[in-house]
Amino acid sequence: LVNKNLATLHREGVGGVTLPNARLLLPVTLSLHRGLFSTSPALLLALPGAVWLWRSGRRRLGALVAVTILFNIAFVSGTRAWFGGWSFGARLMVPGMSWMMLGAAWAMHHLWRRLSWQVFARGLLVAGVLIQQLVHVVFAELPETATNPLLDIVWPSLQAGRLSPNLISTISSAQGLATLIPLAVALLIVCARLAIPTLPTPSVSSEPLEGAEAEAAAEADAPTPPIIPHARRALLTLAAAWALAIWLVVSVATGPSWDRAHRDRFQRWMQSWASKERVLRVKARAWPRR
Repeated sequence: LVNKNLATLHREGVGGVTLPNARLLLPVTLSLHRGLFSTSPALLLALPGAVWLWRSGRRRLGALVAVTILFNIAFVSGTRAWFGGWSFGARLMVPGMSWMMLGAAWAMHHLWRRLSWQVFARGLLVAGVLIQQLVHVVFAELPETATNPLLDIVWPSLQAGRLSPNLISTISSAQGLATLIPLAVALLIVCARLAIPTLPTPSVSSEPLEGAEAEAAAEADAPTPPIIPHARRALLTLAAAWALAIWLVVSVATGPSWDRAHRDRFQRWMQSWASKERVLRVKARAWPRR
């Protein structure tokens, strides 16, 4: 390897990976900038889902999901480069996330039967979507030293109107927070759909009927789908923001990991790259088409 630091790292253990380090288990799973469960909260349901898969007779799939979770956490906690360079979230665990999500989906299948647990699961989904988008609209490749993304980079960037290039800013001359309006509308629709609770329709078992008798039974005894009162539905929908609220409170209570000078320096760096990107875009538009 050309980079001396990487060359030194890769000489440790096997390709830079040694035995799991217990001191890294907490940042690998719960740190604000790289934690598996803090940046992708829905994956908290993966391990319970693996247990339910096992109990339902899908033992090989349940074992695969459980092994994937435990192996990824052990593997990443065994390297000094556990943070995966400039990124956000559990970058080194991305290959295993699809298997983890199978366990999470199976857990949701069970939790949907109880309204309170359904709200719990929906809150994890909503938080995951919004946490990821909050970071990505600003700068998706966060330095590993920015351990509090919200206060170190996201909030200062939003205040200054410095955003990652998006569809609106690319196809037009618009800049700043106004370019996020289409994304904000789309997120509102998606998160509302994820947050609004539903109740399963109860099934009624009976002996099969025929002819007029069956028609009469269908009219008289057909089960009425349960209905959640509008006021309660609204409260439960708002309650689905519980996980996002916890993430915000923890972020604010933890405080920024960068001092003011460091945050300002990074904002100037972002501004310089944004200026270069605009110049290149103008040149690309002026380039003669052949």
